[in-house]
Amino acid sequence: MRLIRVDLPSDLERVALVFLSDLHLGDPLHIGPAADKAVGWIAASPERRAILGGDLLNYATKNSKSDGTKDLTIEEQYRMAQSVLGPILGQVLVALPGNHEFRATRDNQLCPAFALADKLGIPYAADGVYIHLSFGKRSTGGGKQHYTIYATHGWGSGKTSGGKLNNLESMTRRVNADIYLMGHGHDPQQFDWDVLDYDPYHQKNVWRQKIGLMSGAWLDWGGYAERMGYPPAAIRLRYVECAAREKSMAIQTYQKRLRD
Repeated sequence: MRLIRVDLPSDLERVALVFLSDLHLGDPLHIGPAADKAVGWIAASPERRAILGGDLLNYATKNSKSDGTKDLTIEEQYRMAQSVLGPILGQVLVALPGNHEFRATRDNQLCPAFALADKLGIPYAADGVYIHLSFGKRSTGGGKQHYTIYATHGWGSGKTSGGKLNNLESMTRRVNADIYLMGHGHDPQQFDWDVLDYDPYHQKNVWRQKIGLMSGAWLDWGGYAERMGYPPAAIRLRYVECAAREKSMAIQTYQKRLRD
């Protein structure tokens, strides 16, 4: 796990965190217009930041579960990713690989997610990332507000929403953070908890908020998913909004329709 410290300007009132994963660029089922709308929304405001959560490229091989014979070539996927991400390069905090990129690592020891991040000047984390985020001004004390984020691509092959939510919630048993982010499940899931903690400085119990968000995918239904009985991916842009003045988080949904 890599630790990254992100210090954003003190004039930001809030930050919207988008876990942008499972685009599967190069797959013929990739819904390009929806992904372009999501990227355009991120680019429209300096308050919006993205974490690339893996499976950005499809990279299907002859031994993969999905059919790679209809995909764009890996070079075409690589160029497509540079074009799609161009508008938000200054707003991407870190890039993670997914299981599709790991196929390339297994085949030839070079991870396309690393190569792409290196080319675009984006920090890269090979397995998971712990982010310490600071920005804005607190209402008391005048210093910046702080949030901690743990993110990884995700795991599991379950078909039910309950199993995927269990995977998301299990992240809290491994790492202590304010925000937990994962993808892989192609099914937007979330939790919003209050947990009881002890504040040794003020010597009292305090309630602390924890939020978890699993991103969806940017794929139409068909191919391997349809044959194996997986549900269609919900094309939604959900994000975690973090406030500056008071430490508070909320999961929000971009309200405009992404899928035509």
